[in-house]
Amino acid sequence: MNKLYFFILSIFFLILLGCTGNEIIERNYYVMNYNPSFEKDSLIKEKPYNLSVIIKDSELPRTYKRKQIVTKQSVYRISYSDNNLWAVEIDEAIPNIIATRIKNYNIFEQIFRGEIKEKIRYEIRSKIENLDFILFDTERAAHLQMTITLYDNEQQKSIFVHRVDQQKLLYKDDYELFVQGISDILNQETDNFVQKIFYYLDTGKSPELKEKELIVYKNNEFTFVEQLNDYDLLGKGRLEMPTLTTSDQEPAFIVKDEEGNIITNSQMGMDVLLEQGTYQIIYGSGHSYQRLSKQIEIKPRYKTLVEPDWGCLTISLIDENRASVDDRYEIYKVNTYESFGTGVGVDEELGEKPETWILEPGDYKIILNGYSFNTYIDFTTVTLHPGELKELTIVVNSETGTMVGAGDISNSENLKSSLLGKFSSAVHANASITSDNKTDKEDPISRMNFTAQLDNRYIYNEGAYYFSLKNLIDIGTSKETGTDFRISADDFSLKTSFVYYFSKMIGLYLRFDTDTHFIEVNKYYENPSNAKKRDINGNDKEFTQVDKISVSPSFFPLNLKEGLGLNLRILNTPRAKLDLRTGFGMRQDIYKDVFTFEKTETDSVTNILYDIYQENDSSYQEGLEVSLMADFQLPINLSYNSDLDILFPFDKQKNTSFVFGNIFNLKILDPLSIDYKVTLTKNDEIQDYLIIDHNLFLRFTYYWY
Repeated sequence: MNKLYFFILSIFFLILLGCTGNEIIERNYYVMNYNPSFEKDSLIKEKPYNLSVIIKDSELPRTYKRKQIVTKQSVYRISYSDNNLWAVEIDEAIPNIIATRIKNYNIFEQIFRGEIKEKIRYEIRSKIENLDFILFDTERAAHLQMTITLYDNEQQKSIFVHRVDQQKLLYKDDYELFVQGISDILNQETDNFVQKIFYYLDTGKSPELKEKELIVYKNNEFTFVEQLNDYDLLGKGRLEMPTLTTSDQEPAFIVKDEEGNIITNSQMGMDVLLEQGTYQIIYGSGHSYQRLSKQIEIKPRYKTLVEPDWGCLTISLIDENRASVDDRYEIYKVNTYESFGTGVGVDEELGEKPETWILEPGDYKIILNGYSFNTYIDFTTVTLHPGELKELTIVVNSETGTMVGAGDISNSENLKSSLLGKFSSAVHANASITSDNKTDKEDPISRMNFTAQLDNRYIYNEGAYYFSLKNLIDIGTSKETGTDFRISADDFSLKTSFVYYFSKMIGLYLRFDTDTHFIEVNKYYENPSNAKKRDINGNDKEFTQVDKISVSPSFFPLNLKEGLGLNLRILNTPRAKLDLRTGFGMRQDIYKDVFTFEKTETDSVTNILYDIYQENDSSYQEGLEVSLMADFQLPINLSYNSDLDILFPFDKQKNTSFVFGNIFNLKILDPLSIDYKVTLTKNDEIQDYLIIDHNLFLRFTYYWY
């Protein structure tokens, strides 16, 4: 048992480590270095004005006189990031960038920074009012609000004030991009300020330039990143196409150079390192001629985050009972009647994610069952907007495959889905016929059962983490030939599995399963009989002329399984799924006060005939476990699910044990189905023969959550 405790503690530690490993947050420091790549040649003067200027430190409200970057969650609420800090003083960094830009434009004969004793005619003053990382719901933006003033010390007055209040959408929760966005805005507005200086120094009048006369930058213009230290990377820039779902769900994009040569294929949301220059990016879903494209320019030591001019669409197919459906669908563009291809539903409970379609904004028609574009049945429509993700759910009739409803039900799904995972619960009513030889090898017992089952399932599937919990509580009545209805042997089953995926196919798994029951199990006699219960030590307890004898108390046998190892996904198609697991496994089969019929014998003293029930010995095993899990969707609404669980004990004195479970389900009429279950169990520590357990159900299902 000490090994069991150690193993359970190890599992707990590994889960805790896995869940918290990505939450160890480093303290990040950010700078706003100047990069000359985006200077405007049209603003560079051949000969400077014969004037001097001093650029003062910025005025800063108390709110921003901190190292922590300020985040704003609403108009009235801000917070400070303890792990994302400024590496420089903001009241010095911003005027330094302004000074460097003005110096490079060759505007003034002399430029001074900070405080000096010499009296300089012109001053450039700046005042920061807001410098925030905006986090409103799903919106992400860099916000800079400030004023830049040209002040004349001789006239003792302000010549003009340039007001800045700009936001730059980021499309990503990334503090590096926030710093880049602030730098973009500052560069743009410094250029606008410079134009006003030119106007004043050339005309002697305060500038009254209209907005359209100023240099206007696009929102997807280049953004600042820290200088790269690796010598081989100097002079290169980075490109990112933002993802609206996850990288593995969205189609890759292509980067071509100016000659049309393919430079690279990359996943959405991943950085691409490129030489300085102009490139064409090709992205989107559909055939090659239907994909989108645009020209982008890469600047050295800068990162280009492309503003989404596309929409994203995911499609989930379910039946009325919320079970995943693997039917096919086809997507058409409404105004051109062209097909963008076909997709298929996936089983999200097994960790699969629906395909993300990247499409040009517009109206689309989704059609089931192979109908043409002009169909008036089995279709729905959806409108996509730039930068928008639409999550469409299509409900189909499980018997006919026809569409019964469609729409975006993500809000209503919050009842059973949340950031913490997805929970579902169903009630099954079963009529079954069973036969097994668990208590007597030569005399199988047949029963009629009427049972109710509570089927609970919980799925967490986020990033590399996948956790599933399946709980089945089965209780009901049974009737054997010549007897009245009695409480049947009930069952409580709990299966949990945690997988950390290193890739799409390989992951590290942890599992814990348990099987038990709640109600005492009795052996009934048609006529009063004599019996003996023989414990492990050979001591007998006699029962004379009894109608029944208890052979299994509540909660025993208690079967426990634990495992740790590698999970390999061999097949992962809509109609065929196959997973292989192998690793270290432990089994505890605890048979406290559990008895199995052994033989009938005559007492040598009293000459009375007794049924002998031998107490089962508990089994504790450790070894190499191999599990094979299969799920196949077959024709005529037939599905097959199989689990083979083998343990090769480390103890050479013990034999290999296995449990081979098989479930066939045939949908006949919604919500009715036929379930046939057969389980083969071999464990010489418990019984020296193969245990075969059959169950045939006529099942009625109702999903109440």
